[in-house]
Amino acid sequence: LVLFSLQSIARDPGQVRAFRATHPCPSTNKTTGACFGYVVDHIKPICAGGLDHPSNMAWQAFMKSKEKDKIEIAFCRCMARDLVVCK
Repeated sequence: LVLFSLQSIARDPGQVRAFRATHPCPSTNKTTGACFGYVVDHIKPICAGGLDHPSNMAWQAFMKSKEKDKIEIAFCRCMARDLVVCK
């Protein structure tokens, strides 16, 4: 059994800070501090070759991020098993 989580992939907090410096929080319009209701999300998952870079980040509503995380966890587990077809 292969256990895999999105949290197991190393991320650079400096990249999130760089993203936030040019993309203020949608709920507060600030570039620092809490952003209630939103998270910074990788557009293309790192496990699928997405970069841990501001160009691959976007603000996402917290509840939508939970839905997307479920899909990405399943996809990344598939990728970790080296299966030919992962959707």
